[in-house]
Amino acid sequence: MLPGFVGCTVATLTAAVAWWYSPWNRGTEAGLLVQALSAAIASLWLWQLFRWSYRLAAFHVRLTNRRIFLYRGMLYPEIGVWRLADVSRVDFRLAPLTGWLGVGAIHLHLGGQPGRWIELPAVARPRYVADLLKEQVANARQEQVVLRRVQA
Repeated sequence: MLPGFVGCTVATLTAAVAWWYSPWNRGTEAGLLVQALSAAIASLWLWQLFRWSYRLAAFHVRLTNRRIFLYRGMLYPEIGVWRLADVSRVDFRLAPLTGWLGVGAIHLHLGGQPGRWIELPAVARPRYVADLLKEQVANARQEQVVLRRVQA
């Protein structure tokens, strides 16, 4: 989300500087041009604020001792449910711009399905959360082994 806000800020500053130094900022047509430019910048900011608020309000990740649930809100109605014992690897990635804020993405690679992974976006302290997930995955695998021994 930070790159979007940086893009909005750069677009706003660029438009303000371009308007300040342009020859069209004086005269009778200036009012209409300012309104059009302001409307475009305002719509850009409103779109970014909508994206941010939707992600904040609608994205939910729930971790139990056996499964992980991912709900992405009403725009993406399917709820993802995966068994932790099926996770083969847990990675985290820090983007160049958001990494210094301590926000990143966690990727859960599913072992039974090659090339399939789940992304948990915008996770605060992703290294710490990834370590917790690795521990939880190991516990789920151990529990699965114990359940198979008991059932056999």
